Amino acid sequence: MERIRWFSCNEDNNSLSLHAIDALAIVPFLKNLDFSITEITAFNDQTTSNINYESEKDWVTESHSIAISSLMEKDDNQELHSIKIELERGGLIVFEHGQLFVQYPLGENLKDRMIAVFDTYGYYAGKEIWEFSCQHKEQLLLDYMLALRPQDITDEFDKMLEYSKRFANS
Repeated sequence: MERIRWFSCNEDNNSLSLHAIDALAIVPFLKNLDFSITEITAFNDQTTSNINYESEKDWVTESHSIAISSLMEKDDNQELHSIKIELERGGLIVFEHGQLFVQYPLGENLKDRMIAVFDTYGYYAGKEIWEFSCQHKEQLLLDYMLALRPQDITDEFDKMLEYSKRFANS
């Protein structure tokens, strides 16, 4: 399991970005949504190849668990390089070799799904991370927040923001 290193969110367009993450991090973002997997590529002998069947490009409007299980099996059998998924009402999920971008349709609850992902990856102050990150436009280094509970936070947000700004300007 990879560790989330960088995170940013934008509540104006209901999107987020994660860096240094594994492909299966997309699974919580598919829950209870109709979707179409338009692209999946995997690493094969130093190259990438398309492993998406034409039937998988059809919209999944029922039996979501079958499509999600199939995606998870593909990840078990080979290293996934990129995945592109269209969501109902104009949403989008793009995974590209350790980077994840998610944009939900306006009005769809992205925050709660991301908080669940934070918790899975050991960031126990997910709500606080979300709220702080959405106030800033920078990609924020989350290393300072790993395994902290809300009551454990002291000056980590300041350190995180300072480091991220310094990194962006270097």
